[in-house]
Amino acid sequence: TGVAIHGLTQVEVTSGTTTVISNDSSYTGGTTINGGTFLVDNTIGSGTGTGNVLVNAGGTLGGKGTIAPTGTNSVTVSGNLSPGDTASGGTTGTLKFNLSSGTHLTFNSGATLTLNLVGGGTSDEVNFTSAAGTGNEWLAGAGNLTLVLDLSGTDPYAQTYDVFNNAIGNLTTGQFTVADITGYDSSAYTAVFDQSGNNYDVSFSP
Repeated sequence: TGVAIHGLTQVEVTSGTTTVISNDSSYTGGTTINGGTFLVDNTIGSGTGTGNVLVNAGGTLGGKGTIAPTGTNSVTVSGNLSPGDTASGGTTGTLKFNLSSGTHLTFNSGATLTLNLVGGGTSDEVNFTSAAGTGNEWLAGAGNLTLVLDLSGTDPYAQTYDVFNNAIGNLTTGQFTVADITGYDSSAYTAVFDQSGNNYDVSFSP
């Protein structure tokens, strides 16, 4: 169901169902996803309100809207992050994070990032839209994240795909690494996760 959540409440998702947030939410108590899928598809504001966002093991945060915690609040993922609506069998898309300076999208050990890669260079991706100054490090938890890829379309291995995209060109992300990359033909190709300017990409070499 497409909803928005308002008021001084905390949202905790525990079931195995899929919840879709399609509008701006104003709750301030934070979002905890312990199970099921929480899709953020808002077009304005923040789909998760203004508080901290915590994705625990067994939970999935996805969608193609915007997550915008305020102040010192941030986003921590121990479960699965799935930009686009592929977590519910939908299409590719971009999940946007508008973070305050000094806060992060943090990946803990065991976290996964599920990406649908389609031949032609189309893919799910994470986009940082914050304009909080030069040199902000939006990513934390280097070496903890596993990329889980789903490749389709014509010759998908010939493309380079954005994974983390800094939409504001003057931002840099430092050096972020991943623990593993799965879901591709590792007998024929090597997957490469690398920094390219302000972005991090994945590509393949025979």
